[in-house]
Amino acid sequence: YEGIPITKRTTGYSGVMPDVITLFKGPHERVCSTQAELRQRIRKTVLHEIGHFFGFDDEYLHSHGY
Repeated sequence: YEGIPITKRTTGYSGVMPDVITLFKGPHERVCSTQAELRQRIRKTVLHEIGHFFGFDDEYLHSHGY
């Protein structure tokens, strides 16, 4: 996730580039052996990154399975 978490935005938040979530294909493919596993891994990664948008840190996300 690249951007400013929604919890850190103030009334002066404007005129900035949109937030971005970037997924890297290679690392996901290297750790997954089936299409189903790959889909699940991508889903988990996207939900993890959306969690950062809402202001959650890695420790919190990992403790909740993301």
